Amino acid sequence: MRRSQAGGESRAAHPRQAPPAGFRPATWAARRGLTAVQLRAAAILAGGAVGAVVRAGVAEGLPAEAGDWPWGTFLANQVGALLLAWLATELTEVVVPTRFWQPLLGTGFCGALTTFSAFQVETIQIARHDRPGLAAVYAAVSIAAGMACAVAGTVYARRRAYG
Repeated sequence: MRRSQAGGESRAAHPRQAPPAGFRPATWAARRGLTAVQLRAAAILAGGAVGAVVRAGVAEGLPAEAGDWPWGTFLANQVGALLLAWLATELTEVVVPTRFWQPLLGTGFCGALTTFSAFQVETIQIARHDRPGLAAVYAAVSIAAGMACAVAGTVYARRRAYG
């Protein structure tokens, strides 16, 4: 027993305990008989499911006629590039990463949100509708804007972390 500094009542000395840990995916999975590989696959599937739903919503919200600028794909790819660059920088340089954030958000969500196949198909469709100039501009602007978004995501994460 020890006395308080104010000289008041005595109280039992209790050793300090570490605060309870947050959710630990690996521990949760191990209790259910899942391996780390299976848990990583589940994280990718879960992130991919959410990313695919968001992508479908963007495609429905911004439909494009064949031969026109496909705004839905363009915006989804740019947001995905920005988000993926920010996440990659945050998870590797700023926060202590766990094994499952990158597969969940990077591979799963951003991988499903962005789509090279739709970009490729839509570029070819624009060209096949007698608009090869627009197809070339769409391809060039998509790539340039994607690179700019990736740089912006990285710079934002670093400035937020390092000032």
